[in-house]
Amino acid sequence: MTKKIYTLRQKAQNLIMNSEYRSVKLHGVSCSRSDLEMVVFYSDTLLKNGNLNGLMEPRGNIKDVFEKVGLVAPYSF
Repeated sequence: MTKKIYTLRQKAQNLIMNSEYRSVKLHGVSCSRSDLEMVVFYSDTLLKNGNLNGLMEPRGNIKDVFEKVGLVAPYSF
């Protein structure tokens, strides 16, 4: 589980560094820069706490990315 989260975070971080202004695909989902930043934020929180308690539930493209990776069940709100 942790490896999946870490890998997702690294991919999102690399896309942020390499494509500053355009939208990109992450696991088949079209993401803007702010979507990528939120994926990194949620991933950091999952790595640190193991859940997303206290945060808003991911929605839209961010939720789609987490679903494609298989990280739907472990987080609770």
